[in-house]
Amino acid sequence: MIVKIVMIFLLLPSHTIANVKEDTTMIWDVRVTPTVEGVTFEFVLYNPSDKGKTVQFQTSQFYDYVIKDAKGNKVYQFSDGKAFLQAIQFVRVEGNETKKWKSSWDLKVKGTRIETGIYSIEAKLMAHSVNEKPIEFNNVATETFTVEEENNAFRNIEVIKEKELVVIKGEAKVRTGSFYYALEDGHHYLIDETLQKVDKGAPNWSEFKFSFPLNTKSDASQVLTLYERDKNEGEIINSYSIVLD
Repeated sequence: MIVKIVMIFLLLPSHTIANVKEDTTMIWDVRVTPTVEGVTFEFVLYNPSDKGKTVQFQTSQFYDYVIKDAKGNKVYQFSDGKAFLQAIQFVRVEGNETKKWKSSWDLKVKGTRIETGIYSIEAKLMAHSVNEKPIEFNNVATETFTVEEENNAFRNIEVIKEKELVVIKGEAKVRTGSFYYALEDGHHYLIDETLQKVDKGAPNWSEFKFSFPLNTKSDASQVLTLYERDKNEGEIINSYSIVLD
């Protein structure tokens, strides 16, 4: 009887004797939406498993990022000059769910706008552990983006959210005394092309203000685009895009 028990024990699968290694894998990514006056970064932490995971951070800083020019020189770093709460933080990400953070940069360093060209972002998730296990997945994501020349038709654009309305204010220097705007989420138009008039045409700068209902049906980033149309060809010119957080 003793012999039989020993043989059965030896034939048991190994995972009944030793603990199965816990899956702490997560996917870290960065998405970039550049505009003329700035760039918005969306940082995405995805849990690809069915089980929830708890991510631990040593401070209130959940991410950091560095902007580099085409030659690889550091241009800007998010954390420079910032202070973070020195206390452990926990972020729970359930199975097959995503945690997102957003950050905007005005393309300026010490008050001066950077030159046009191609830049890259190197974004790091500042996590210490997942389910009390050391980080084993890639917690650095990179992406490139282009900084365009400043727009000659639109400037000083402000986005104000008032209850269920989005109010857009700014200045326009448009040839015909009017321009167009449209709102989309990367998949569909939420507001079709709409004409907006101003008091004076170019070469004058004219203040404008318009509003539209806040759209809460789309989870994707919404982009409002202001633009003119060429008189002869009807092509879009002087396009100016704004990400609505």
